[in-house]
Amino acid sequence: MTTIVGRALPDIREGSQLDLFVKRFRRNRLAVVGFIISVVYIGVSLVGPFLTPYDPGQVGVGPNLAPPSADHWFGTDPFGRDILSRVVKGGQISLLVGFTVVVVACGVGIPAGLVAGYYRGILDRIIMRTVEVVYIFPSILLALIVIAILGAGLDRVIFALGLAYAVPMARITRGSALGVREEEFV
Repeated sequence: MTTIVGRALPDIREGSQLDLFVKRFRRNRLAVVGFIISVVYIGVSLVGPFLTPYDPGQVGVGPNLAPPSADHWFGTDPFGRDILSRVVKGGQISLLVGFTVVVVACGVGIPAGLVAGYYRGILDRIIMRTVEVVYIFPSILLALIVIAILGAGLDRVIFALGLAYAVPMARITRGSALGVREEEFV
């Protein structure tokens, strides 16, 4: 057993899939750098609000267009708002949108693809023709169309992007379901 900060972790068996993954990952310098940047980004977005003393939308917390200083690490914008607080808030919103869009895309696309691939027939044709019609539009254009119909708001943006990215999920899942459906064990 390996211990990290008082917690026991199971040893990785030599030659296992996890062992091979860890070895390949450590050799790829760009992957390690990307992982570190992602962890820092997520950490700053989660912990940053407790470290920034200013409200991101509050006007006049400092002089307009002030350079970086001890009070305002990234300086201030033309309205005197603290830029660091605004960057941290933007990171939080980006993480929320990113994770939620993936959940919506998987929640819509995977069941649609499974139903189309498993039951086939008329249901498959209806679902896949609908997916192909939606697939004609670029994802961002489709999201803009949905937002124009539903109205503005972060929840609607998340829903629109989730629907736009559910299309490839449905196609990939349907292909996998068709392949598994023909196996002997099914």
